[in-house]
Amino acid sequence: MKNQKILQLEERLINFQKKNNWGKVIETSKKILTLAPEHLLALKTLGKLYVEGDCCQQALPLLEKAVTYSRTDASLLMYLGLAQLDTGDKKTAINTFKKASLFDPKNDKVWVNLGLAYRETHEYDQAIKALENAIKVNPKSCPANLNLGMALLAKNKIADAEAHFLKCLELDEKYLSALNALAVLYEKQERKQQAKDYLQKVITLDKFNADAYTNLAAIYIEEGELELAKKNLDLSIKYAPNSYKSYLNLFSFLGIQGETKQQQLLIATLEEKFSGHPEVILAIIKFIADHIGFEQAINFSEKYLKLDHPLIYSSVGYCYHNLMELDTAAHFYKKSLSIQHSGDLEQALTNVFIESQTIKKYLGDNARLWRGETIEKTDSIIVFRQQGIGDEIFYARYFNYLKNNFSEVSIVVSKKLIPLFSSSFDGITFLEENDSSINTINGLFYSNKAAKQSDIPSSQSHHFYTGGCFLDKFCDQATHFTERGVTPYLKPHPSKAEQWASFFSNYQDKPILGISWRSSNMKEHRKMYYARIEDLQPIWDLQEKFYFVNLQYDECQEELAQIRALGIDIIDPPNINQKEDLEDVVAIMVNMDAVVTPQTSVHILSAASGTKTYTFVPDLKVSRETTKPYNFNNMQFIYRQIKKDKVSWFTEISALLCQDLIK
Repeated sequence: MKNQKILQLEERLINFQKKNNWGKVIETSKKILTLAPEHLLALKTLGKLYVEGDCCQQALPLLEKAVTYSRTDASLLMYLGLAQLDTGDKKTAINTFKKASLFDPKNDKVWVNLGLAYRETHEYDQAIKALENAIKVNPKSCPANLNLGMALLAKNKIADAEAHFLKCLELDEKYLSALNALAVLYEKQERKQQAKDYLQKVITLDKFNADAYTNLAAIYIEEGELELAKKNLDLSIKYAPNSYKSYLNLFSFLGIQGETKQQQLLIATLEEKFSGHPEVILAIIKFIADHIGFEQAINFSEKYLKLDHPLIYSSVGYCYHNLMELDTAAHFYKKSLSIQHSGDLEQALTNVFIESQTIKKYLGDNARLWRGETIEKTDSIIVFRQQGIGDEIFYARYFNYLKNNFSEVSIVVSKKLIPLFSSSFDGITFLEENDSSINTINGLFYSNKAAKQSDIPSSQSHHFYTGGCFLDKFCDQATHFTERGVTPYLKPHPSKAEQWASFFSNYQDKPILGISWRSSNMKEHRKMYYARIEDLQPIWDLQEKFYFVNLQYDECQEELAQIRALGIDIIDPPNINQKEDLEDVVAIMVNMDAVVTPQTSVHILSAASGTKTYTFVPDLKVSRETTKPYNFNNMQFIYRQIKKDKVSWFTEISALLCQDLIK
């Protein structure tokens, strides 16, 4: 039987709840649990209040204990699921919400939270089903319509998502989350002013709304208004000091600015406050891998493997993959896939297998990871490709050094680079990669025997390999590259050069200018690096002084039509695929007087072929760092202050073009 003291405290607890005196409710619940640690009402009450107060780490043990005494209480299970979800245990949260839905299928809040959990694990089809169930139960549920809209937006079903967000506002015109969601949707559609208008409505209704400040910051970053972005990020943290998302946005913002030291300082806060959130740990692992080293990233991640999160496993696998420790990489990729399916991860695992087989094919079973040992100049060298086409072209600057310092050099490269590299480098054997899916071979191998495509070195030889961007370290004797500037090293076959020289022979009365304006990867955070057709107006104004040639290498017919609609003549080289026919592209470039381009593969192709290259980049610390290694005497970087509009880039470039090329 309960003693009199506990009965009195129970009565007081109920009275405080009726009066909404939550401070006293918490105080009284704690007193009861001191006397009776298994008291169900106190466990439930205190646990739920902690969840509602964003103190889920404290709520979790209370709710777990309460559920052992009341296993069919759907409301209790729902709160437990929320605590599990907030502390990063998403898979368990989904199972908890499923149990709650079995015991109370008419509770729309349970279905909403199940849908939210599925959204967190990117299982959007499952999320949509759960949220549709919530709306069947309660068609007027704003949270159900909101979360269904968010799941549809993730599936890129824009119109359906917008309809559910607007339904929320029809039900409640001041529903802040729907206003925020519409702002996100309109920002994705480049309707930035409309997005900002909705966010200002949110702030007018609730000046403490952290999500609105975070979303405004994202728009200001895209617009280059970094001071306003920082101001809004600071406000989001001020008003939501326990929100890991606000801190992660600040962390990402510092990365965009190249403030790596500030990011390092912030890591301690992130780890201290939010170590239970996999998203936070993933961001830290990526930062360490990118800026400090893969081994250090692996060391950091070891204590967080207990979170049993698929993306943490895949990140660790990625680090081992870059270190060319392929068996260990495969182990972590498989662990990740056992939890959550991912097409990209399946491809990475396939790549590991292909790379292992490739090493065996060229070097035999006794290949060892190269860790800086001295290699004799009488040895033959096998180099495996870097990650992307741009990297392969960049590191080709070292090929002649290898040829001049080792007896025989063989290099495995992307198929489309073989014609160009074969024309550019005499005395080197270029081997086609075995499969187009190999994109992370990253290795240098050597033996005392020449490598041929069908020739496996003998088992008595020593064969070594290394991963990562290794050639700058391996060719450390070639420091003159950074001292006096890189000599252009790409040249097309003479027949290609003559073919395109003949084509451009009709355009000799004024300079020929090649133009590219963007990457094929146009994610939101990258758009500040690229230009729109209208931004290039100062270049188009030079039509009387220059011929323009299209060097945009992906589908761009609509943009070319837009250029021509402005009354601009632009030559589109016929009968070639600029993404695949790279020897033709270089043959075109050597017939040009200059190229204007962002920092894509176009700018490295142009500079490496000897053509005067004007590369436009935003003036960020990270941009200044990434442009240092190029060091071509014929390449000039034009930095745009973020506050200025993009037209300012091309106003400066047009002046340089006239100064440098108009006699």
